[in-house]
This record gives sequence, C-alpha cells and structure tokens, in this order.
Amino acid sequence: MELVMVNLWAVLGAGVVSMVVGSLWYSPLLFSKPWMKTLGITPEQIAECKGKEMQMVAPLIVTLITSLLSTFLVAILFLFLTPANLCQALTIALALWLGFVAVVHLDTVIWEGKPWQYFFITTGCRLLNLLLIATILYYWK
Repeated sequence: MELVMVNLWAVLGAGVVSMVVGSLWYSPLLFSKPWMKTLGITPEQIAECKGKEMQMVAPLIVTLITSLLSTFLVAILFLFLTPANLCQALTIALALWLGFVAVVHLDTVIWEGKPWQYFFITTGCRLLNLLLIATILYYWK
C-alpha cells in the first residue's frame, strides 16, 4: 500500500467540509445555545470575547489540522477495507464513531457529570462529519 494512493484533494475537500459542518453545528443557527448551556457558558461570557477574535485563530488552525488528519486516516482505512459501495463506507464511518467517538465521549457523561444533551450535541456533530467524510472519500476516489 502506498500513501500516494490516497486522494489528497478528497482529503482536503472532506476536511474543509468537516470544518464548515462544525461551524454551522455550533452556530446560533443550530446548537450553540444548548451546547453553551450544557457547559455553563453565559451570554455575558460570550460578550466578553467580543474584540478578541484573533485568539480564535490558533484553535481554528488546530481544529483544521485535526480534521485533515482524521480525514486522512479514514482515507487510509478505506485503502485497507476498500468499501464496495456507499453503504459499506457509511458502515465503516458508523463503526469508527461508535468505537472511538461515542465510547470516549460517554466517559464525559459518566465520570465528568456532563449532561446527556452535551453528549448528543458533540457526538452528533462528529457522527455527521464522519458520514460526510466517508461519502466524499467514497465518491471522490
């Protein structure tokens, strides 16, 4: 297996889509208010952040890098498992989510006392991202 077989354009595209989905997911359009409530973040704390947008650059860059890395690793996994159809690609994504994302985030509910709503919001975003990544990588070979 050669890494050259990984379509880096597909990885880049899926990684960017993942960032866009995350931005929308945690925006006021979708789940920002319930997500902030589960973390105890108040509107006053958000107001204090106004004018400090440059402090968000480093976390956004790290998030982009981790998104691209995750997408690249799914692409490598697809080289080994070679899904024959979209259903198989999505099944792989679902298995990755269940085995690595949901299980790990479940600890935040059990041991850290985070509410179930937090679990569903955060893992829901990651599930959607993995399903989109799998779809993009499957079709954009």
